[in-house]
Amino acid sequence: MRCPLKDEDLILYYYEELSEKEMQSLGLHLKECKDCSSKWSTLKGKLDQMAFSDPELDERFWQTLSERISQKVSTSRKSRTFLFPVLKPALFLLLIIVMLFTGYRWYITQKEEQFIVENRELLENLELIENLELLEHLEELEKYLDENVTQRENNLIKLT
Repeated sequence: MRCPLKDEDLILYYYEELSEKEMQSLGLHLKECKDCSSKWSTLKGKLDQMAFSDPELDERFWQTLSERISQKVSTSRKSRTFLFPVLKPALFLLLIIVMLFTGYRWYITQKEEQFIVENRELLENLELIENLELLEHLEELEKYLDENVTQRENNLIKLT
């Protein structure tokens, strides 16, 4: 009689990767079926031969590994500290530039405030001064117009 049991199922059974119910069912089947039991014993023998135990590593391996790790760590520290000597002066220069710019802006602001304080009266009367200038221009315009009108009148009188 041919069983529907596959080699993959036997491998999963060996590594106990089946559900508990499937494990029990397959175990019962192997006890009852001689063909499958024979297949199982052959496969189990081969898998047992292939099983490896964890290798024993000697002290020299661990020493070499420790040295390599230490070397990698020191190399990474050197690469990180390589940038620090370059960045330190650059950051210092940037700080000086920012301070100079801030100082300059503060100086300009102080000068503007000082000018406003010193010329406060002038600035308050600026509108009045502008109005006076406008009045002066109007007076000049009136004079000019009066002169033109009188000239035209004189010309008209001469013509008549």
